[in-house]
Amino acid sequence: MAFNGMTLTTLGVDLQTKIQAGTTAAFTKIKLGDGTLPVGGTLEALTDLVSPKLIVNIESVTSLGDGTWRVRGTLTNTGLATGFFVREVGLFATDPDEGEILYSVANAGSECDYLPAGGGAVVVEQVVDIVVAISSSATVTATINEGAVLVSLELFNEHSNNKDNPHEVKAEQLGLSSNTWNGTTTYSVGDIRYPFTNPTGYMRLECVVAGTSGAVEPSWTGVGSLVTDGTVTWIVDDVRDGTPVGRAVPEILTAARAGYLKANGALVSRASYPRLWAWANATGLVATEAAWSGGQTGRFSVGDGATTFRLPDLRGEFLRGLDDGRGVDADRVMGAAQADQIQGHLHLVSRSTGSGALPAAQMTAAASYDTSSGIANEAIGVTTTIIADGTNGTPRVGAETRARNIAYLYCIKY
Repeated sequence: MAFNGMTLTTLGVDLQTKIQAGTTAAFTKIKLGDGTLPVGGTLEALTDLVSPKLIVNIESVTSLGDGTWRVRGTLTNTGLATGFFVREVGLFATDPDEGEILYSVANAGSECDYLPAGGGAVVVEQVVDIVVAISSSATVTATINEGAVLVSLELFNEHSNNKDNPHEVKAEQLGLSSNTWNGTTTYSVGDIRYPFTNPTGYMRLECVVAGTSGAVEPSWTGVGSLVTDGTVTWIVDDVRDGTPVGRAVPEILTAARAGYLKANGALVSRASYPRLWAWANATGLVATEAAWSGGQTGRFSVGDGATTFRLPDLRGEFLRGLDDGRGVDADRVMGAAQADQIQGHLHLVSRSTGSGALPAAQMTAAASYDTSSGIANEAIGVTTTIIADGTNGTPRVGAETRARNIAYLYCIKY
């Protein structure tokens, strides 16, 4: 439809004057027709369309700023018995003195489109927008027949994609769990909620900073991230991961998964990992920096004492069960490191009577003498080279005493 603007009718001009004086602009309907102006006729003089064919119900009236307003409806050929050329369009309003009047009108003349009858192969649905200039301070309303309004696909999509929850619907009204996120709601630290809009289907939220949520649901980013929502701060978890906060777990990857930190003794921000810092304090596993550096590297530390804390350092370490009063490994505290050692012992070197001398390579420069064998002046030495026993393979020697092991990366859930 090609309409080059709307023209105020004479009655429309009178109503416009009343609106400027404080009368409410109350629009009632939109009409479409196929009439042409008679010779000598003017749009201003019309009180109705020349040949009205279809009424379009008003769906909404929206302020566009600067005193302009958009009146919107949707035309459809559903139920239309006879098709027609859409040449004229009129906007109707209520005048307090005249009743319903034709407020403004337009006529496309020969530049018109054909609207086919309903029930055929062609189904027509089109938004009709009429922009009127009134006043930024004017009160504008519309008569909306809610039972007859056909919502256009455009308007439906615009409304359904509105993240501002315009109807202030609560989760409970939709049959959702009361644990679903709600806007403008007070939350406390530790509260668990689930996103109203869940991008992955597996997100769970835990409040780490108490406050009131915003009116608009925020975008929920990846697992382990902090999301600011009004005055609330949430941490995003994956419901499929039931690992408790603070637990150290071996990881087969070389990098920590989302929601975990490497147990590498690093200094980290208390603000960035508030839940882990709170957990460490609650469990009493926070040492001073001096104690941590002195051997309690399996604990957390206070960091700089204000904004940071230090993680346990489990790199290159075996874990040992806490003695916890058994007496096997007494005087240990949780998270204390322990150097390697071997149990104290002696080596006895002897030979049978009549055997040959020990190889020179196994003797110290100054040999000792022992008569316990019954042979006077028997030369018994201390070996300086570790050699195979002929049964268990070549001995493995190095800088530490250790068992067989496989290296994994220890990570801590935050």
